[in-house]
Amino acid sequence: MTRDSARFREEKKRQIQRAALLAFSRKGYHRTTMRDIADFAGIGKSTIYEYFDSKEELFLSLIDFAGSQFLDSIKKAVKDIRDPYAALKKILNAGTQSYRDWRDFLKLVIHFFGETATDRELGSSKFTARLRNFYEILREEIRLIVERGIEEGIFKDVDPQEVSSFLVALIDGLSFHWLIEELSPDERKRYNRCFFNLTLKGLLKDKMLEAGE
Repeated sequence: MTRDSARFREEKKRQIQRAALLAFSRKGYHRTTMRDIADFAGIGKSTIYEYFDSKEELFLSLIDFAGSQFLDSIKKAVKDIRDPYAALKKILNAGTQSYRDWRDFLKLVIHFFGETATDRELGSSKFTARLRNFYEILREEIRLIVERGIEEGIFKDVDPQEVSSFLVALIDGLSFHWLIEELSPDERKRYNRCFFNLTLKGLLKDKMLEAGE
């Protein structure tokens, strides 16, 4: 396979995944057909099967791709930030903005959670395992930052694992809520300021607050 043909296949695969994201986020997993995805992509249904053997495989690849893209953006955002407080703030800010940058993926996750509530097979399958893996990686990224902040005497002596789980759940809740709310830029700033004051500043040791951190 030449470099150009490999690039073409990769671009076509991404085109199919983007179309699948739109279809799944609007109709849910069960109601979406391969024909729906083909229509969104503007291609023939048979073309999809040149890249994915089934709807399940396509759905799994979509979770992997979108999740890895989000996690990569988080890691890049904090890669050169040594201050744990600034790094954590960067992650939380990126997380709370995800409702805007990852609207279709969040809609897909909402549909998925709704369907797993009534579909035992779907809820206990490899689909759930993919999402759990995504959350575990995100929690670990936050846990390491909180742990470093404790070691450097910036954060209070808290349980890093519990804090990371709480922050991820909070990010999820805010993102899903803002997904259906139409907020102005000023309103988003006020929400974020309140969010940081109630969470991050609560982690800081008293001496850090007194120093104006």
